[in-house]
Amino acid sequence: MHPGGGNLARSLLAGFALTLSLCYDPALAQEPPCSVRDRSDAVAVVVCRAGLTLEEWRQAAEAACADLRACSAWIWEDPDKAPLRAPKLATGFAKSSILSSVAIWDHDSRRMVLIEKAN
Repeated sequence: MHPGGGNLARSLLAGFALTLSLCYDPALAQEPPCSVRDRSDAVAVVVCRAGLTLEEWRQAAEAACADLRACSAWIWEDPDKAPLRAPKLATGFAKSSILSSVAIWDHDSRRMVLIEKAN
């Protein structure tokens, strides 16, 4: 082996590891804050992690309804309470699903309705 070759290899490996750590962005590796669980022609079931802002909900809902004019995106923070399937119309949701949602985006009017829990 070339004299000092071991030190050169170690230096190159250390530099490579440093480059990888500088290029790694943990935010890019995380799951998206919201996902569309299911969608019909008029309704989207959107599940978001807890603690997001209204703007983050709006962005997720707009994306869920992007190619539909008359669409409502219903948002849940608890994936266990969100329905697995989107009904054809919003009137098709079970009462328990409606009560456990946190917001509704009406894509046609571009308005967000917040669902507040009564004490």
